[in-house]
Amino acid sequence: MKTFALLCFLTFLPTFLYASVEDRSDFKVLEVEDPEAAVVIFPGAYIESGKYLALARKIQANASRPTQVYIAKFFGDFANPLQTGARIDRVLRELEDLGLSQAKTKTFLAGHSHGGIAASDTAQSKGLAGLVLMGSYLAETPLIGKDLASYPIPVLTLGGERDGLTGFSFIGREFLKSQKLDPEQRLQKPVILLPKINHMQFADGSELNDDLTALAPLDTAHRQIADVINGFMDQQLTGQLSLEAYTAQTAQALNPILKAWQDDDGTCKRSQEAVAGLSTKDWQRLNLTEKIYRNKTDYAAFVFDKSSIDDQFNLYIPTYLEASLNLVDVSQNTYLSPEVVGCKLRSQAAIITATEMSPERPASSCARLNFETLSRAYKSLTPDQKSQVLASFSADDFYLLGEMSDEGKKTRTVTSSLLKITESIKDRGDQWAIGSFPSLKKGRKGWELNTYSVETSTDAVGNFGGAFYCKVIPQSRFVEWLLLFSQR
Repeated sequence: MKTFALLCFLTFLPTFLYASVEDRSDFKVLEVEDPEAAVVIFPGAYIESGKYLALARKIQANASRPTQVYIAKFFGDFANPLQTGARIDRVLRELEDLGLSQAKTKTFLAGHSHGGIAASDTAQSKGLAGLVLMGSYLAETPLIGKDLASYPIPVLTLGGERDGLTGFSFIGREFLKSQKLDPEQRLQKPVILLPKINHMQFADGSELNDDLTALAPLDTAHRQIADVINGFMDQQLTGQLSLEAYTAQTAQALNPILKAWQDDDGTCKRSQEAVAGLSTKDWQRLNLTEKIYRNKTDYAAFVFDKSSIDDQFNLYIPTYLEASLNLVDVSQNTYLSPEVVGCKLRSQAAIITATEMSPERPASSCARLNFETLSRAYKSLTPDQKSQVLASFSADDFYLLGEMSDEGKKTRTVTSSLLKITESIKDRGDQWAIGSFPSLKKGRKGWELNTYSVETSTDAVGNFGGAFYCKVIPQSRFVEWLLLFSQR
């Protein structure tokens, strides 16, 4: 009998550890006596409110003060502006009735994915204590500006390193913005990336198309998420600093993409140095000028521009950074990784003819230039990130397998343990500029990159003689591919 009673007690023990859940028509509510703060959760699009109960319980259990947690319900499980404001008004009235004075200054609104985008409007219009974006970010439209610096209330941007929908590069962009704020503002607007956590672990961890496989157990993920949210609440309500370790960890994890964004503009300069094959001393004798074209409206000018070098060692190279524009969410156009960089370089033969210098190594092919950029991206990763990449490819390391040139098919190939890169050689600049679109995709035998080049004889007429044109995937795009796209 005693054994049976003990088993019954252990079976029902979790119900005593958690606050009761009141299931209403508009909320699931985790109630506490005499609340001193509140968190309202807006679920992601088409995600049922019950999928956030485990996280809500973790937030409440680990809070520094009695915290009432509300999980909002919406028609069709989709947070919409016709309902969001009314939901918050109802919460604030209830909290005031429960004795929480100035409730809006102690109420935080947390939104997951689309719920975060919906929450960003409501949190600022209601003047709440703070906004928490889980696997989300401050979207900016041409009509409605929402930028981290100008957002009027404290905001925590919280991402997962394995989030396949709101990728780490979104969090990296917000982190860069946060680093431009003054120290006091940074405490009000922290940006945190949690390792090994995916998009749906901000809910119940269920599978979702394009999300990456989580590498952290769900309970561990919820514990970390709750710890950061409670730390953010403490910083805003009491001034207690709680997130320094998470911020330092975030800076380390985001360093590969942050550094790559800085280095993308130098893609063609590095490529030209590799094609020239000169000693460091001779390379530094060249006066290199680069013109960078960034906008699609400038592409025609880039097409007609030509690289050149003269006997005074003046080297000129045009560069085009090809990036898709998002007309709905213009915030995505800031710090966006270019899809490809078009480099109009001079061939090694043209440089030798103009300068009478002697190269100390063979010129790199276009395929090799892409491999070297991939290598830079891989080397920039943290040890843990490298381990994740190698595990996903079932590879023991990243290395070059071989190079091959097929003059008949006019192709050059560089194969590595992660990616096969094939360069198709075009005859004319217009073919290269207009009709050739590099593709990075998974084939039957693994991942493949197809890119394009043009190389002309120094005997050709004008500046098109001695040309070496190459389309290079930039380092930032390779970082995204290694950590995100190839993992899906």
